[in-house]
Amino acid sequence: MAVDAVNPTTSSSPRPRKRKAHKKSRAGCRNCKLRRIKCDEALPTCVRCLEFAVSCNYNPKIPDLQPLEPHIRVKRTGTELIRSPVLSKQDCITMISDSLRDDQPSPGPYLNFGVDELARVHRFQTRTVLYVGSNASTHDYGTEVLRLACSHPFLMHIVLGVTASHDRHLQEHVTRAPFTVESYHLSHGIQLFHDKLSNPVVSRDRDALWVASILLGIASFSSIATRVVEEAWPLVSEDLAWLRLSEGKRVVFQLTNPARLDSTWRSSVETYVSAVSLPVRARHGDTPFDHLCEEPGPDWPTSNPYQEMVPKLAHLLNLEYGESTFLPFLSFVMHMDPHFGDAVEQRDPWAMLMLAYWFAKVCRSRWWIARRAILSGLAICVYIERNFPHDERLQAACILPRAVLERAMEAEGLKYS
Repeated sequence: MAVDAVNPTTSSSPRPRKRKAHKKSRAGCRNCKLRRIKCDEALPTCVRCLEFAVSCNYNPKIPDLQPLEPHIRVKRTGTELIRSPVLSKQDCITMISDSLRDDQPSPGPYLNFGVDELARVHRFQTRTVLYVGSNASTHDYGTEVLRLACSHPFLMHIVLGVTASHDRHLQEHVTRAPFTVESYHLSHGIQLFHDKLSNPVVSRDRDALWVASILLGIASFSSIATRVVEEAWPLVSEDLAWLRLSEGKRVVFQLTNPARLDSTWRSSVETYVSAVSLPVRARHGDTPFDHLCEEPGPDWPTSNPYQEMVPKLAHLLNLEYGESTFLPFLSFVMHMDPHFGDAVEQRDPWAMLMLAYWFAKVCRSRWWIARRAILSGLAICVYIERNFPHDERLQAACILPRAVLERAMEAEGLKYS
């Protein structure tokens, strides 16, 4: 019988497992042998050592597991590091922490980079960075911001702070004060940022300082902790730092020159310049603000504060807002005439109303623009209605932006009071 052919002794005792034949890495580096991982044997340095941030030691003169020099290690941090399928979370945390420590001021607040920070960096990379620049520059921001942040603590703090602000907006907690983590990172980032600018700017910091100024602009513009019109400027007093973004950006531009030949941001700057250099009509003639350019007023000792801004606004009023026109619309506040900005701060009704028209065009824009546009835009209309009730021209000019902003307010779930 067939069963007689079966040896019961053989069937009951397991056979010894044979190891699968494979090619051994005999030419690998000593680091990989020490870590008991397969070396890829790439020359002049293996990928495994680069990702672990140690000097590859095919050469017997190089010590085992010697940390890479900072300028070499930074090249492998950032986007590639965060997305690496080889590295564990702890590997990423260790490498970023070590890289940040190289540029850490002493004495100064140390950035404790851990699991929460790594998760926040990932959210920046996969979500928040998409709303920083135009579609054309998204790739540059996506690949370069984290690379720079991993070697510049001030930029890492700002990245983490802006991402925390975005988190808060998405969770609809904007009525509350900023989260502790948001305030912590932004305050430390701003402190370190100002420390850098207060000293001669070194070459390695220029690209990081420029993108930090962009992210700080986003943080400032998005900082409006209310959901009701009655609590928004100009109906209440507010630090108008968001209105003075253009002044700060001009200073940082001069110090860092992001348009220089070796700049990481050269192509982004060229894209911006090209987008905002659209021809502005010499004759506007069909806006409620044309009369402001006709002749100087008695309160304009040096120049007409509207002269430069009315043609810019007239051009934008004929454009449909969208991703392709985002940069021209942004340039209205990024290149605001200082005299016009002063008029807005002094609550000049016509200057504020011009800003309300701009708000009405961008009120369904990005997360860091929309809420302020809706609330402050409507607050301007209410302010004019209450303080200039007998000025028929002003009252008539308020009708259009108010109607647009009220529809946006309803869609966003915001209220007058």
